[in-house]
Amino acid sequence: MQVAELYKNGWQVELFFKWFKQHLKIKKFWGATENAARIQISSAIITYCLVATIQYDLRSVSYTHLTLPTNRE
Repeated sequence: MQVAELYKNGWQVELFFKWFKQHLKIKKFWGATENAARIQISSAIITYCLVATIQYDLRSVSYTHLTLPTNRE
């Protein structure tokens, strides 16, 4: 059972790095320390979540209030 758990955990790490590379678009790390890498990864994840939330909100907004008034006589 222990080998299967290690494999499962290793696979989860692989899936995380696949997602990480595809979505966060970090080409290189700016700092050389572990703390610098953690900060950069955290910032990228927060930015990704904010952008995804804004995109979701914009899709669900009704744009009827943005129409220009017409001159009706």
